[in-house]
Amino acid sequence: MSPSPAPDGAPPLLQVEGLRTWFPVRDGLMQRTRSWVRAVDGVDLTLDRGFTLALVGESGCGKTTVGRTLVGLERPRAGSIRFDGVELTQLSPAALRPVRRRLQLVFQDPAAAVDPRMRIGEAIEEGPRNFGLPCRSAELLERVGLDAAMALRWPHELSGGQRQRVCIARALALEPELIVCDEALSALDVSVQAQILNLLADLRRQHSLAYLFISHDLSVVRHFAHRVAVMYLGRIVEEGPTGRVFERPAHPYTRALLAAAPRLTPAPHHPTALLAGDPPSPIAPPPGCPFHPRCPEALAGRCAREEPPVLPVAGGGISRCLLAPERP
Repeated sequence: MSPSPAPDGAPPLLQVEGLRTWFPVRDGLMQRTRSWVRAVDGVDLTLDRGFTLALVGESGCGKTTVGRTLVGLERPRAGSIRFDGVELTQLSPAALRPVRRRLQLVFQDPAAAVDPRMRIGEAIEEGPRNFGLPCRSAELLERVGLDAAMALRWPHELSGGQRQRVCIARALALEPELIVCDEALSALDVSVQAQILNLLADLRRQHSLAYLFISHDLSVVRHFAHRVAVMYLGRIVEEGPTGRVFERPAHPYTRALLAAAPRLTPAPHHPTALLAGDPPSPIAPPPGCPFHPRCPEALAGRCAREEPPVLPVAGGGISRCLLAPERP
């Protein structure tokens, strides 16, 4: 699945720096903002054409908010989003419109993502009509493994897996360069997941398509993604090539995620103890390292005071952990 390397000096398709997406918490009477939910709190990401970057982490860590912010469904409070060299956060709605076609999102819940008042064919063709592109609903349905006759059906007549494939077809209809897949396979049977993964891989090779692949399924991530970013409490705590992250994780949280994933035989280099407690509130994150209240390797006093810097890791990538330089 490895794509050809990007040409030397070629700018990345997507470059995110210091992204912050906060949501206000208001009081009941005056609707004054009394605090903020720091859903995304300083995220840096880079994604080249033809590559897949997986974003993993516990539920509630901010993965979906990152995806929604990148495609313009949420407005960032701070930070930079550069897509193909264009700074998206500075564009007016009119200037942003032609860029939206090149950035598509496959939602996690297919039942809520498809308009129940539209037939399947109409839902797929709505986007191309708005952008003056040819409508190819029958062809796209067949490409995602559905019968072309389903274009005449209503969403409630389809199963959850079929609706999700319709959502994938709808995203492909606009001929995008980047697709954010937000748990796009979670509603599909295992056999259908394999078909869709093969389809996504073929499209990536044919059109240099890039994916931001948000997923809880680490086994899929390991075989599909070229790089992995691990997110905790709104921040990226580790990022690097997939092989290195899975074989030599540099952050204690990454090792805990890998230890929690089901496997046929235990991995001796991963801890088996489950994390204690729940993730802290994104309204009031702890000082220092946000993971230190649950970290089994936290340094007494130091991790609670010092915010870990971004440190390079042997084998490629980065880690936000004070112990990262000591890792083999």
